[in-house]
Amino acid sequence: MIKPTDLTPPTSPPQNPTVKNPAAQACLSTVLPVLPLRDSVLFPHLMMPLVVQRPQALAAVLAALDTEDKTLAVVAQKHPEVEDPTWEHLHEIGVIAVIKKMGRVDNSVHIVLQGTARVRLIPADAPHHRPGEFDLGNDSGGTINTDDASQLLWPDDGTDGIDTDLSQSLDATAGRHLTCHVELLPSPTDWPTDTEAVHREVIQLALQILRTVNPQSEVPFQQMLSQMKLPLSQVYLISTLLSLTTDQEQELLASNSLGDTVQRMHEYLTRETQVLKIRQQISSQVQSELSAEQRNYFLRKQLQAI
Repeated sequence: MIKPTDLTPPTSPPQNPTVKNPAAQACLSTVLPVLPLRDSVLFPHLMMPLVVQRPQALAAVLAALDTEDKTLAVVAQKHPEVEDPTWEHLHEIGVIAVIKKMGRVDNSVHIVLQGTARVRLIPADAPHHRPGEFDLGNDSGGTINTDDASQLLWPDDGTDGIDTDLSQSLDATAGRHLTCHVELLPSPTDWPTDTEAVHREVIQLALQILRTVNPQSEVPFQQMLSQMKLPLSQVYLISTLLSLTTDQEQELLASNSLGDTVQRMHEYLTRETQVLKIRQQISSQVQSELSAEQRNYFLRKQLQAI
């Protein structure tokens, strides 16, 4: 059994490179397709399964598949109800992500994204039209025809990776998508003593919540945490436990201070713990009232029988 103390980082956590390097300059000059998310935030180092249906999102995915590294910029919408978002509807901070898998299920396209780094999105030119074909008909099979793009679907043999040997083309045309340059943001690395103490409390609160809502997942979650060496990655993973709003998740992603990020997560976990405690009290009270009512019911029945 992994103890919470085993998951705490050293006093000086591993450092990440800053944006002051040639790779950062290359990112500023590279144009990436933009994939807007309605009700969620993708964090660095985490995976996210996603159902893609909107024409703009489909176009962005197809544009990413045209590239060798299958990379795109992923950012949350400020207003999820907007069907065809423009820059005013998007947050400024997002992540670079890689499409790890892609497949077609019924009338939608399913992808698996992996976040790689925090970035600031800088709008490029006007929305780009992606001329590939994309059919979401009622048949259960099919492929993607993206002109010269690589065609990617989940392999049928159950192995990891992407199958590039597909033949059947699809009919409908994907829409327009936004494009951007990105500025790599440095990972927060400030680590004062009080932040380390709060981080340990965050892990303990997270495990406490897991024991309450899903005890079976406690050990696997501990194992996942132990594999993440950076405290920031641990905080991002813990955020997937909670029913956070998109705005709360965006605040965690946008924070440039590790201390601030950890403190925010502590506040969210504390509130979640209090909510769970109140729910348990209400449930216990209701159960007690029901039990008393049932006892009275059986006593009445017995008296009637006598």
